[in-house]
Amino acid sequence: MIRVAVAGAAGRMGKANIQAVEAADGMQLGAAIVSPQSSLIGADAGELAGVGKLGVTLSGSLESVINDFDVLIDFTSPQVTLQNMALCAENGKRIVIGTTGLTPEERAELDSYADKMPVVFASNMSVGVNLSFKLLAMAAKVLGDDYDVEIIETHHHHKVDSPSGTALSMGKLLPVRWGVIYVNVRFMAVKVR
Repeated sequence: MIRVAVAGAAGRMGKANIQAVEAADGMQLGAAIVSPQSSLIGADAGELAGVGKLGVTLSGSLESVINDFDVLIDFTSPQVTLQNMALCAENGKRIVIGTTGLTPEERAELDSYADKMPVVFASNMSVGVNLSFKLLAMAAKVLGDDYDVEIIETHHHHKVDSPSGTALSMGKLLPVRWGVIYVNVRFMAVKVR
């Protein structure tokens, strides 16, 4: 049985990750972590995620539950993710990261851990989006030089990073000759909501 910890457990993706762990064969929720300032510390993680009482209480510290899991799922913020990676590396843990909004320097730091520990990182975990990445790369190769591209995205009003990690990943697949403008490996973007 793989024991899984979920960082950012009180967030939208954190709750979805708890639900997914609970529904998966061969996995069990071992720990759930929220912000140290959260009023939810001590609440049952399963009840928070709507799957019923699991007997796993929300913790405000990854360090305090480090022995309760084998792999951490982290959909938090760049700073928290990097702190969690360091702690996981020190303690022989594995990590799955869905955090976006990383600067190039933060991404380089994240990449430096790949030699020290098992790391899965994706800007989007959706099978459909990853298929779109593959199709976009094929289209870029086949279509040649005569295309201009705009990546337009719409998100709920709670979306923290814009452009999203998904949009940035799409842009990195396109040839520069297609008119995608990079500034420090980021797009020139207009944020409209």
